[in-house]
Amino acid sequence: MRTREELAWAAGLFDGEGWASAARYSRKSGGMSATVTLGVAQNHREELGRFHDARRLYSPDQVRDIRRRLESGERQFSIAKALGRDRQSIHRIAAGRAYRGVV
Repeated sequence: MRTREELAWAAGLFDGEGWASAARYSRKSGGMSATVTLGVAQNHREELGRFHDARRLYSPDQVRDIRRRLESGERQFSIAKALGRDRQSIHRIAAGRAYRGVV
C-alpha cells in the first residue's frame, strides 16, 4: 500500500537515481505536442519494483472496484470525484491503458 513513507522513499530514489526528458513536436494540424519521459537508473529489481508500486495511484483492490462501478454504469466523473482523483485516471483504467495486469 502506498504510504507517505513510501512516497518519500520513492522521491528520494528519483532524486538520486532518476532523470527527466522533455520534447516538443509539431503536429500536422499546426499545433504542438509535448512529451515528458521520466526514468530511474536502477540495477536492483527489488528497489525498482518498490519504486513502481509507490508511484501507483490505485491499489489492485481499488482498480477492481473502479471496474465494477464502471460495469454497473456509474460515470467516470462521479467515480473520480468520489475518490478525489482526476477523471483521466479513471478513463485510462476504463480504456485498458492502465493497470492491465490487475485481474
